[in-house]
Amino acid sequence: MSNISQEDIGLVLDFMKERKSDFERFLSEDRGLSAHAATFILEDLEFHLKHEQVES
Repeated sequence: MSNISQEDIGLVLDFMKERKSDFERFLSEDRGLSAHAATFILEDLEFHLKHEQVES
């Protein structure tokens, strides 16, 4: 992910934080994942984005 700017990563993280329940609902209701799996995926993505932000 090194081609992504710090600003872009920050924008995505802010958006995810604001809309986390919408993402979880989409993944669980619309895509058939369990609520636990949806939450895990979002938390994992958030972790990796923050890690990328720190490394850059």
